[in-house]
Amino acid sequence: CTAAQGGYYASIGGAAANSAATGETQAVAGKYACRASDSDGTGEATGADDQCDCPVGMYSASAGLTVCTAAQAGYYASINGGEAALAATGETQAVAGKYACRKNDNDGTGEATGADDECDCPAGRYSATAGVTECTACAVGTYTSSAGLTECTAAQGGYYASIGGAAAN
Repeated sequence: CTAAQGGYYASIGGAAANSAATGETQAVAGKYACRASDSDGTGEATGADDQCDCPVGMYSASAGLTVCTAAQAGYYASINGGEAALAATGETQAVAGKYACRKNDNDGTGEATGADDECDCPAGRYSATAGVTECTACAVGTYTSSAGLTECTAAQGGYYASIGGAAAN
């Protein structure tokens, strides 16, 4: 018997297999060649027996891969299999007012790579541009009163924002 080549898998032992010519099948986009019990996004260089979904935070934009790619800084891959909004890469850029993060993150500091969601910048922080991994704290004398904003507001006359934050006093 011959081990399946990189990016391919042979799911049936013996004579019957998926591809008549080679007895192996190429892993499709959004999946990687792996062992059936694998779930970490790193597959098998040879001898794979299945194709597995890329885990959340990773993607596979083309067929025949043995390793999934972590979403790059400022982007996220939100669903298993890498079927994210941008078909070319399998990842989506976080929009202004949000940052690339892990689902349910709420502190404004995201993920350098491997993010699986975009989260609103919390009150007291903002994101003026798309594709950030961390929100910027408002400067002294400015504030944001709600989440998901793209700029801070200057404190009005008679009020102050001494530490740059969520509400003016």
